[in-house]
Amino acid sequence: MAQVAPRAAVAAAALLAATAGDTPPFTVILAPNATAPEQYAASELATQLGAALGAAVPTLPRCASGAGRCLGVGPGAALALGLAPTALEGLGLEGYVIRSSNLTVPGAIAASGGVGSPRGTLYASSSLLRLLGWRFFAPDETRVPSRPALLAAAGKPLEQRGSPSLIWRSVESRGTNGADPYQTPPTGTAAQQAANYAWATRQRNNGCCDTAGGSFPVWAGGSAHTAYTLLGEPGTARSPPLALWNSHREWFW
Repeated sequence: MAQVAPRAAVAAAALLAATAGDTPPFTVILAPNATAPEQYAASELATQLGAALGAAVPTLPRCASGAGRCLGVGPGAALALGLAPTALEGLGLEGYVIRSSNLTVPGAIAASGGVGSPRGTLYASSSLLRLLGWRFFAPDETRVPSRPALLAAAGKPLEQRGSPSLIWRSVESRGTNGADPYQTPPTGTAAQQAANYAWATRQRNNGCCDTAGGSFPVWAGGSAHTAYTLLGEPGTARSPPLALWNSHREWFW
């Protein structure tokens, strides 16, 4: 009886074969009806992969022969690669799944948020890059893996499912990259702000900026010193409502 090679071995062999000639080792797959956040996530993935490979990584609507290893970004592309629809259930607005096993396309990788999710696919894309060796230290400081390290990481089984525990996440690194996105209006050049917004997305911050990349939540107003207004106090209040302080002291800073 002929032996059947494991999927991981097939994927690794296909990847090595792709790198031997002119065929690109990766192709990003994006559904024709992809949303703006999914398009942004696919562009980010293709750009970062291109930086590591030293060659452009194409983005196509489907996985075709000679496309190398197909990376499906977003629900439409992930389902087309054979991801089970149940894998996308329960992801909410920001949950994501990454999977290279149990797909119908050999060697493919699916990276997606839930159907209609504004930010889940963004986090799937950046999380996949982390699994492949990327580290995003600052808007102007990214560690890009070498080509051999990238290909080695991509040849391993990839499986991750995640969802942020906190609804609101905003790390205020003021002055980062010579610009401050938290000032009104933001300071710095347009290029500096774009780098800050991209970095915030990669870090899964969602309280910084409203961008076309993911329709981030709009700041509700109030922070450590003024958020009592969200609990019904007047804008000048500098102490929490007494009844809530007595019954839910763990709510307060």
